[in-house]
Formats: sequence, C-alpha cells, structure tokens
Amino acid sequence: MSRLTDFFQQLSKRRVIRAGVLYAAGVWLALQVADLLAQAGMVSDDFVRWMILLGLIFFPITLALTWFFEHPWHGRPWLAMVADISMLLIVTLAAGLLAYQQWTKSFTRPVVAVLNLEPTDAQPGTGDLAGHLASRIRMLLATMPELQVLELSSSQHRSLNALPVDEKADLLHADFLLAGTLNQSRQNLRASIQLFDGDGDLLWSDRFSDRMINQQQLQYSIMATAWPALGLDESGLLRVRELIRGCAYPADENAVKAIATIEGRLGGRETHSLQDYERMVLKLDALIGSTEEKGLLYLLRARSRWQALNLSPAIKRTVLQRLVMKDLEDTAYLCPTHPDTQLYRLRFTRALERQDAGAADLLDRYPNEASIRKSLARIASDNGDTETAIDLARQAFELDPLAADMFCFYRQLAQASEDSAWQEQLARVSGNAGGTNDCQP
Repeated sequence: MSRLTDFFQQLSKRRVIRAGVLYAAGVWLALQVADLLAQAGMVSDDFVRWMILLGLIFFPITLALTWFFEHPWHGRPWLAMVADISMLLIVTLAAGLLAYQQWTKSFTRPVVAVLNLEPTDAQPGTGDLAGHLASRIRMLLATMPELQVLELSSSQHRSLNALPVDEKADLLHADFLLAGTLNQSRQNLRASIQLFDGDGDLLWSDRFSDRMINQQQLQYSIMATAWPALGLDESGLLRVRELIRGCAYPADENAVKAIATIEGRLGGRETHSLQDYERMVLKLDALIGSTEEKGLLYLLRARSRWQALNLSPAIKRTVLQRLVMKDLEDTAYLCPTHPDTQLYRLRFTRALERQDAGAADLLDRYPNEASIRKSLARIASDNGDTETAIDLARQAFELDPLAADMFCFYRQLAQASEDSAWQEQLARVSGNAGGTNDCQP
C-alpha cells in the first residue's frame, strides 16, 4: 500500500496528473471544434478521425515525458500557475461548448421535406401507390416532435419539380430531404429511397421490396432503416411501429390500390363534382362490404362524404353529416392510434373554430400540422392576442412555406389587427414560390 501511495505522490509531485487532465481537456475541446467544422463542411471527416488517432497516440507519450522531465516545474511557480490557468480556461471552454451543443440540440428541430416518390413503370396505379407511400412516410415522421416536417403541399409543390436537390432545400429551408422511386412487379412493390442533406449530398440510400398487401411491413422497413440517418432515438421508432400496427390494410391488392387512388384524388389539387365524390363513396361501400380490414376505408369514406356534403343540397346535408361522424367513429374504433382520425373530426365538426379544443394539447399532439396553427392563429387574433397569433402564423408558414393561400391568410389576419408587426410578417411571405398575392374578397 505504501508503494502505491508513494507512486501517486510522485505522480502529483511530477505534475503527471495535472498534465494528463490538461492534455485530455485540450484534445477534447479541439475534437469538438473539429467536429463542428466537419459538419459545416470546412474540414473532412478523415481529418477528425486522424485527430482522434493522434490524440490517443500522444496521450501516453505526454504522460511519460512529464514523468521523466518534471524539472521544468521545479523552482518556477509561475509556470505551474500558467498551467493551472490554462487548464481552467480549457475546461471552461469545453463546458461552454458542450452546453451550447446541448442547447441547440434541444431547441432546434431539423426540418425534413418528403419529396415526390417517382413511379418508374407505366403500370396503372403506380403513381397513386407512390403518392400514398410518401404521404404515409410524412404522416409517421410528422408525429415526432423532435422534427419539423413540411406539409406535402410545399415539399411536393410543382414549382420544385425541375430544381436540383440543393435548390429545393434552399427554397424549403430543409435540413433533410427524402426522395425516391417506386415500381410494381407482379404483386410486389419495389422502392428505392434516398435521404439528402441541405447541401444536396446523399446521406443514405437503400432499396426495399415487399408484397403490395404488406404495406405496413414495407413502411416500417423504410422508417427503421432511415431512422439512424435522421438522428432519432429508438423510443421514437417504437412509437412509429405502434402507429403502423394500429391500423391494418385490407389483405386485397385491389383494395390497396383503391385506397391509394381515392386518397390521391381527395388530396390532389384538382376539383371534383358532387357525382365524382358520390362515385368514390359507392366504390368504398363495395370495398367495405368485401373486406375485414375496414379502418382506412371508413376514413376515406368519411372524407369523400364530407366533400360531397359541401356540394350537396341543404336537404341532404344533415344525413351526410351523421354518416360522416359514424364513419369517423368506426375509424376510431378500428384505428385508434391513426393520427388523422381525431384531426378530421376536429375539421369536420369545426371544433377549432368553436374553441372547444385545448390549444396546448393540440400543438403537442400535432407538432407538424399547419392547419391547426392557422386555426389557432385566427382564434388568437380574434381574441386580441397579436403576439400569439403572429407566432402561430409563423409556425404555419414554416411548415407550409409554399402554400397557395399563405399570403392571403396572413393579410386577413393583418387586416383584422392594427398591430404594425403584421406588416413585417406580410413582407416575409409575400411572393412565396407557391402562393399568390391576389386575394379575392
């Protein structure tokens, strides 16, 4: 025991411990700075790896040199003081850098854009299936509060079609862009998915193949493989798995294609007649009567009936309203975890406009839903809370920067308020690539 005590006394006397701590703190700080430079593209990843290797190699060399050449410290107290001050400064800088990294990591949400998945064959329905898959990927990512996931109306806007990836990222202010292709092969679907950073550099790419009726398995495979590249933790992936499992697809290829086709028509930009929506309802009626997994079909029928309700004579609207709510109740029973179930109920019942729903709870449940923020911004503006209205409107714009109605939405709120702060917000959204400044009264 006395030998061990003597050894540690010698380490202290020869300043070996001091030198080791000073060296480790200095190397750690240098590596953190190098890592930040590498993320900014100013140095390569190989440079950082060489720094780590050299840091490890010279650590024992530094300790050995300090042991054998301790005499520079003797009789020079000022040198020891300089070393102590240097060590304190390095440790303080390192702690400050760590705090900064944690702060930015905690309060900055990476912006993700799900671009179009392009069909690569001429078979009927491939484009609809590609659109459905992209929509599902966006929906699943949008449940993650750690991410800011753009609305498809912006990330798949037609103005982006001819642009390279880096220009799309600039226009959308996106940190990550997910793109890919899809094709059919007999009863199988083959997807090629890529993830790009904001500079247009490829971060990750993979291919996936599964039977068309195995939509849930295909979607989970894509999410599980892309998850590490997005920097998300395992607990979030477990939540996504439960969301996917919570609403089964019909075990019928034609039903899956019909879901993709009707969903695409309901979410598309083109307008449809009352007869078009009634034909969609009849198609869904037949599918519901012939399959056991009806949850997604009920949800689409509710959406189709709602669109028909808006175009129907007044005498039919009460009945259609009840049928819509019955479909939503059936959807909630069969697909209780589906994010759209409650969202469409809020929209169809106009609960937001009546202020029946709690704002904080809605924002937590729908961290990436622009329409929620628009509705709450209008409510805040009507209540005279301009600061909250501006903040919610800003969030809506960030989630859907190319929305066609964004400028008109802002101008409507600005006209309802005398606060000059709205003018700055109007200038921000004026002339956005997907919108219009021609607002009809």
